[in-house]
Amino acid sequence: MTREEQPFRKPNLRDLVPIGALLLTALLVFLFTRERNEPLTAHVEQDGKETSVYVLAEFAAPTEITLDNGVTVRLSRDGASIAASPCKGQDCVRTGTLTASGACAVCLPEKTALYLTGGGRSDGVDAVAG
Repeated sequence: MTREEQPFRKPNLRDLVPIGALLLTALLVFLFTRERNEPLTAHVEQDGKETSVYVLAEFAAPTEITLDNGVTVRLSRDGASIAASPCKGQDCVRTGTLTASGACAVCLPEKTALYLTGGGRSDGVDAVAG
């Protein structure tokens, strides 16, 4: 039987599932690999209220800022950290430098939080699974 002789077959659900999966995969790849232009930003909260916001790209050299409650925050292009605190445990200081969006350091006794937002990828895909 030649191609011209084959009757037209109406598409069924089994034909549409792979096409839908392919389109969904393409959409997810687009959403997770597109370039974002939001700068990495450090937010400082005291007593549950945001008191300061710093764009880290604006710091040419590491800078330390001491808050009213004695907590010292270190800011640089590479990230942000709690450098010193009057609290006993010093867990907030041992957290180290925050470098990625969503990272946070909290000093519970001093009711202070430092967290990062933004920092979209500027160099495309940052991981490949294979």
